[in-house]
Amino acid sequence: MNDGVEEEEEEEEKKSKPIVKKAKIVAKKPSFNTPKITNTSNANANILNNINNSNDEGASMKYFKVMWHVTNIKKKKHIMEDGILTIKNNKVCTLKNMQNGQDIVKPNSTLGSKILESLKIGETINLGGKTIEIESIISNESFESGQIFIDSSPVPTKPLLTKPKVAVKPALGTYSKPFAPTVQKPKPLYNIDDNSLVLYSPSSPTDALGQHLVPISVDPALTSLLQPHQKAGVIFMFNCITSNMEEVELPPAKNNQPAHTVGAKSKGCILADEMGLGKTLQVITLIWTLLKQSAYGKEHPMARRVIIVTPSGLAKNWKDEIDKWLKNQLTPIVIGSNGSITIPSENQAASLKPTKKMKQAAKKAKKKGDTEAKENEAKSAIKLFGASKRYKVLIITYEQFRIHKDLIKSVIAPIGGKTLLVCDEGHKLKTINTQTFQSLHKSCSTILRRILISGT
Repeated sequence: MNDGVEEEEEEEEKKSKPIVKKAKIVAKKPSFNTPKITNTSNANANILNNINNSNDEGASMKYFKVMWHVTNIKKKKHIMEDGILTIKNNKVCTLKNMQNGQDIVKPNSTLGSKILESLKIGETINLGGKTIEIESIISNESFESGQIFIDSSPVPTKPLLTKPKVAVKPALGTYSKPFAPTVQKPKPLYNIDDNSLVLYSPSSPTDALGQHLVPISVDPALTSLLQPHQKAGVIFMFNCITSNMEEVELPPAKNNQPAHTVGAKSKGCILADEMGLGKTLQVITLIWTLLKQSAYGKEHPMARRVIIVTPSGLAKNWKDEIDKWLKNQLTPIVIGSNGSITIPSENQAASLKPTKKMKQAAKKAKKKGDTEAKENEAKSAIKLFGASKRYKVLIITYEQFRIHKDLIKSVIAPIGGKTLLVCDEGHKLKTINTQTFQSLHKSCSTILRRILISGT
């Protein structure tokens, strides 16, 4: 009986005591296993904290290495920086600093899921005022371990004092690969067809030094004007002034004077034909071709200057013929009889006007008839011919050439090899002892290409 009473008392005591349930403590699983990194700096710990904050348990994450810059439509050039783009559940994007993992653009969900799902390498997106270009995909392991970040490498326990690195441009000759400039192949000035008058056609695409060659042809506008005999004359003159010529000894002068010789490099010819058969047009065609072309392209013409020496009454005729056939594409300077100067008008050469000194000299010559003023004006015109790229042709009389032979020699000396000398009425030079012949021979010693025109 006593046992039964005791059991009842124990049950009553249990009922009277409050029931206390033990709470179950469940630890949250980390989103990833944090690697144990020894000897890391405080910056590395911050990177891991930034990574932990960006990851959510159970979220689908994608990571991309990107290049980004601040979006600015006005600027054409932008400073690009490295970064990491994280995408959570194809909805929320975050742009992180490549150095320390800090947020540059905080979590942003403005982009649609369709864009984020199909995001590929090379595509560009705009996010939070930043233009972002996708470079490559980053694996989850590389991102979560912090290895992808620049500041995540282990550092020694004792910091080393190092000087900051300064970017220095490499000196010349220190590049691993030699600099090879791009060489553009020259192109012919005019297209070659069945109607073209071809003066030179290269037998091989390059010369002995490997430089590219192109054919030389006459301007189609002039070709349509030339008669068959005139085309033959142009080809004849071109071949004479461009072919190799052995040294030729002229017959000795009278009174046992020493003989004159033409150098081995000198090239030229005599164009003799009856009046009215278009000798002037043939020479103008040749002049225009040499000033505009060469076998090495239009950038390297065969002639840079042309001097046309004529009798007093033909200087203006030459200018008129050039204006007629070339339609004012060539603007010659004319020094006529008595030192009269003709420079292209403003309609023909609006960009170049006579200098102040030339105008003053012209006024003095008109008012006083001063010979010295005319000579100064002629000298200014010759200097303009030598210095200007616009005025490539000088038409001068034999008389004025004799007066200014020394100045002409000094002007053409630097470019004598690329100067063409044309002497009209060449029969005037048949006597070697004349002043005209001597002045031409001495002043034009550097001119290698020469043409004489004469009637039969």
